[in-house]
Amino acid sequence: MKYGLKQQRLHYYIDSSSESDKDSDNENSNSNVSSSEFTLETTRRFSGFHRTKPRKIIAMPRRRTSDSSVQRSGATCGLAMRKEGFSAHLPPLPASVAFPLKFNGARAKGAAMSSAYAKGEHYRELAERARMKLRRVSVDGIAIARASACSSFAQPIHRELEETRKFLSELSVDPAHASNIAAVAIDSAVSSTLAQIEQMRRDFECRRKEEELARKKAEEERIREEQRKKDEAAKNALEEKQKLERQAVEAKQKAAEAKNKAAAEKEAEDRAMAAAEAAAKAAQSQAKQVSPEALEWATKYRNMYRQLMDGLAMRIRGNLTAKNYCVRQRGLITRGVGQLKDSMEFVNRVARTIAGIVDESAQLHGTDTQEWMLNLVAKAFVKQAEKEVSVAHHAAYPLAAAAVLLMQRYPRLIDMLLVRLIKKCPYVVPQFFPKKDGQTPDEYLRSIGYKEKDDDELESEGIYMERMAGMIALFAAVTQTQALNGQPNPLPVSYAWAWFARMLNLPPRSISPLLINAFLSIAGTSLLAAYKGQFKKAMDLLAKEWIPAIAATDPVAIAAKSNLAGFVDTYRQTGKLTECKGRVIKIA
Repeated sequence: MKYGLKQQRLHYYIDSSSESDKDSDNENSNSNVSSSEFTLETTRRFSGFHRTKPRKIIAMPRRRTSDSSVQRSGATCGLAMRKEGFSAHLPPLPASVAFPLKFNGARAKGAAMSSAYAKGEHYRELAERARMKLRRVSVDGIAIARASACSSFAQPIHRELEETRKFLSELSVDPAHASNIAAVAIDSAVSSTLAQIEQMRRDFECRRKEEELARKKAEEERIREEQRKKDEAAKNALEEKQKLERQAVEAKQKAAEAKNKAAAEKEAEDRAMAAAEAAAKAAQSQAKQVSPEALEWATKYRNMYRQLMDGLAMRIRGNLTAKNYCVRQRGLITRGVGQLKDSMEFVNRVARTIAGIVDESAQLHGTDTQEWMLNLVAKAFVKQAEKEVSVAHHAAYPLAAAAVLLMQRYPRLIDMLLVRLIKKCPYVVPQFFPKKDGQTPDEYLRSIGYKEKDDDELESEGIYMERMAGMIALFAAVTQTQALNGQPNPLPVSYAWAWFARMLNLPPRSISPLLINAFLSIAGTSLLAAYKGQFKKAMDLLAKEWIPAIAATDPVAIAAKSNLAGFVDTYRQTGKLTECKGRVIKIA
């Protein structure tokens, strides 16, 4: 018989009573249990057998009494039937019908089956006694209900027994060989079941560990998520706090910036007002220091001097031949200018000598060298005025005559002479420089023309004023010189009149009386001849307003003020000016 194998716990109930007993039991009452039951708890693989209605039946295993044999007398197994709301314990089966629970190979052999059949009789007797006892108490209501419950519980058991007997009959198991077959099958089934149980245990343990790991992982994830949320909340709170702090700082900064801006604007306005006031004061002060026309005129020649030094001087220094030539000829020019005397013949000879040097420089080295030689000529005239004219004003006349002769021949010499005079003597403009903020006394003195001596000390005030007066005398002598050789003077007397008017429009300084006295003693006669009535008005202004404005306590100006006042009083009384000797140069 072919069938599939299926592991299942079997509960066998075998009725060994006779057919007559069964009939009588059926006739009397359904509550009588007319069968002797036995139970076999084992594990078997079979197919084709399925209980129609499973019951919860628990078979208690028999107890082993010795290692060598199975107990052959007494009960080996107990049967417990359980159903919802009911529990009944039946007496154990006889040893003749009880199968051993476990077979250990050849140890049991055929003894198991014969022992089971032997015990069956004992269980049948016990079952019969139980049946008779139930029959006696059936008249009682409670017993009847109990017997009815037992009967209703026994019916499915009977059906299951029938099915079991049918199944066993189909199996056709030989009792002689059943022991070995059952032992092998049971051992195999038990081993397989134990293996499956162990596998289930391992699977359960693995699932338990996996679930524990998953639980721990989930818990850790939950903790991390909570921590992340806390961190995020803390971060958001910190960011919000920082944002509020930044906004507060920005608000403070904006307020500070607005305040600073307002302060800056106010400061700018104050500076603008101060600058405007300073500009006004500067303009007013500058108006007291120099006239606008004179300043423009002086600026022109000061710029010309910078161009001369930055352009022409660099080109001459770069040409070694021209440079050496200029160095040699400079000595000849200086010596010639220093030899000038009160004689037109001598003046003409010196002028021709210097003109020959200038012409030769152009022929040998070009126009740049010629222009540089004219610069050296003008420098020599100014230097002679500083040295000789400063102590003897009449020496300015032959010097001026030679300069006019050369200017008539070389017009460029006019600019060169004015450049050198304005550079050395700002009073030629005339212009008075104020002391600047932060400027030391020596720096200020150098800025107005003080020279350093050999011992690096500045010259005295007296020497400085004499030098300035000598250069003013040269300027006056040049402007008052009449036409020579039938040609007009390139620097006519109008330059002298402009200078005189500008000086009278400026407040007097310590050096002012000395400069005006030197200028009028040289060019006064020419001014009187050219401007007559205007000159007289200027002299009246000088006497009435300008000279009295000189401070009487100024020790530097006291002598010069007295000399100028005497010069002006003589003119106002006699109508004539006291001329400096040598104004008219001798012919021979």
